[in-house]
Amino acid sequence: MVSKKHSGGAAATHGISRNQSIIWCDYLVIGTGASGLAFVDSMVGSTSHSGPTFVMVDKRLTPGGHWVDTYPFVTLHAPAHYYGVPSKKLESFQDIVAVDIEDPVQSGLQKVNTSAMTHSPSELAPGYRVSNYFKEVMLDLEQSGRVRHWGGREYLGKIEKSTSERHSGFSRHNVRDLLTNKLFVVIVRKKVVDATYLEASIPSVSKYKFPVSPGVNIIPVNTLFTKKVNGKTNFTVIGAGKTGIDAILFLLARGLDPDKIRWIMPNDAWLLNREFMDPTSASYNDLVYFEALLSNSVDTFSSYFPELERRGHISRIDPKITPTKWRCATVSPDELDDLRSVKNVIRQGRVLCVTPTSMNMEKDIHELSIENHVLVDCTSNGLPAKPVIPIFQEDKIVLQSLIMCQPVGSAAIIGRAEAVMKSEDKNVEKNSLFLPCSSPEMIRDFIPAMLRSLRTQLLIGSIKGVGSWWRRCRLNIESHSDIKTNMKFMLRMHEILIMMDNGSKKLHKFHVEEFGKEVDFDMWPEGFQTPSEIARVVRVYQVSTLCLLVALIVGLVITST
Repeated sequence: MVSKKHSGGAAATHGISRNQSIIWCDYLVIGTGASGLAFVDSMVGSTSHSGPTFVMVDKRLTPGGHWVDTYPFVTLHAPAHYYGVPSKKLESFQDIVAVDIEDPVQSGLQKVNTSAMTHSPSELAPGYRVSNYFKEVMLDLEQSGRVRHWGGREYLGKIEKSTSERHSGFSRHNVRDLLTNKLFVVIVRKKVVDATYLEASIPSVSKYKFPVSPGVNIIPVNTLFTKKVNGKTNFTVIGAGKTGIDAILFLLARGLDPDKIRWIMPNDAWLLNREFMDPTSASYNDLVYFEALLSNSVDTFSSYFPELERRGHISRIDPKITPTKWRCATVSPDELDDLRSVKNVIRQGRVLCVTPTSMNMEKDIHELSIENHVLVDCTSNGLPAKPVIPIFQEDKIVLQSLIMCQPVGSAAIIGRAEAVMKSEDKNVEKNSLFLPCSSPEMIRDFIPAMLRSLRTQLLIGSIKGVGSWWRRCRLNIESHSDIKTNMKFMLRMHEILIMMDNGSKKLHKFHVEEFGKEVDFDMWPEGFQTPSEIARVVRVYQVSTLCLLVALIVGLVITST
C-alpha cells in the first residue's frame, strides 16, 4: 500500500489539490462492521502475502460497526461459533482488557477482568466481548501489512473521472478526516466495497421515529441500565424486535415486577427456539423447515408456521394471536416464559407521537397515558429489509445476505468468490450465481428468502475454490456438526435431497399464491445439477457402498469357516 503527499506534477491535472494526501489501494471498504471485516478477512486469507491491499473507512473510531454503539447488556442471539470472521474464533475468544460491565441484579458498576473468564459453549457472547473481538480482528488484519484501518473518517463519494482517466482502470474517491476536516484522495485499482448497505440502525445514534414533545421522560435503550429500578417506577418499552425483547428481559432480570412493564407491540412476530441452534446439530435440526413444509397438514402457506410451531421450532408471545412478522429473532424457552409474564401488552400499531402527557397510537387507542412512566425507545431496525441489488457491479461490490438472516457469513462468501474466481468471470456470471437475499420482514417474505438461500447453499458446493472452503469455514453452521450429526446426514442424504427438491417446488407454488407471480430468477442455472439429479448420484453411491460392505462381510464369513 502506498501513501504519498501530492507535490504537483501530473497528478495536478486529475483535480487533486496541494493540501490533499493520495492513498493507493486495491479495495476501498466502506464500513468496519462485522460484514466488512468478514469480507476483508476472507480475502486476505484467500490470497498470498503479496495479494490485494485494502483501506477500511468508517466514521467510528474503533472497528465493530453497530457493536461499538449498542446497549451495554446486548448479547448475540445465537451461538458465537458461527459469527465473526473466518480466521478467528469468537466462541473461545479471551478478552484482553478489563471492562466495566453491569451486574443485572446488583446496582452499580463492577470492574471485571474478563481475561480470567471462561465461556460455556452454549453461552451467548455479550456485546463487550464481541466488540473486543473485532478490535483484535482489525489488529490481525493490519499486521498482515495489507490492510489500513481508517477510523474517524467519512467516505464522501467517487470523483468523476476526467477524459484522460476513463480507460485508466482505476477510480478516485474522497475521504474526509472528521477530526481535522482534512481531505484525502483514495485511488482504487480494483473496487469499492460497500459494507454499509445493510447497516443496522442503533437507538443511541438514531433519531426517534416519531415526534416527541420537550420534557418527556424518554430514553434510548442504551441508557436503560442507568435507571434505578424500584417499586414506584413504571417502564414502557416501545418496540417488539430483538432490542425490545432484550430490554424486557433486562428489566425482569433486575427484579422489576412484570406488572410495572408496559410493552408497545406494533406487530407480533414468530420467534426461533434457540434450543435448536446448538452448533453440533443445528444444521440437521434445520431440516424441520422442509419436513414441516411437506407435511400433509400444510396445504397453504398460512398453515406452514403453525406447523413449525407444533414441531417446537418456533414460538409466539401470545398463543391466541397469529403473528404477521418474521425477523429471525431467537429466544430460549425460559426467556419466552419471562416475556409472557408481561401482561400489559399494547397492540395498537405504531406510536405516532408523544405529547407531554400521552402517546398517540396508530389504531383504536388514540391517547395512552405516560404519567409516571419511563419510555424506552427500542424501535431501531437491527436487520433492515433493503431491496436486493446486484452484488458485483462495474467497479463496486455491495455486500448483502446470500443466506437468510446471515449477512456476516454471506460477506465472507462474497470475499472468497472475489478472491478466487478468475478475472474473466464477468460480473454478469457472478451475479447469476450469487443472488442476494433480502432480510425478511413479513411472514410471506420467508418464501423468496428461503428459495434464494436454498439455491445459494446448493450452488456454492459446485463452485471451484468456494465450495470446499465454505464447508470448512467456521461461519458455516454445518462446519460445526459432530460425528453423530454427520452420520445422520450421510444415512439420509438421498432422502434429504429429494425433500429439498419437493420443498422448493412447494415454495414456488406458495410464492405464486402469495405474490401472484413466479420468482424472478432461475432456481437451478444451466450447468448445475438439481437436488433430484444429485440424489440419483448419491443413491448409486449408497447402493455401491452397501454392496461392497456385504461382499466384505461374506468374504470374512467364508474365510473364517
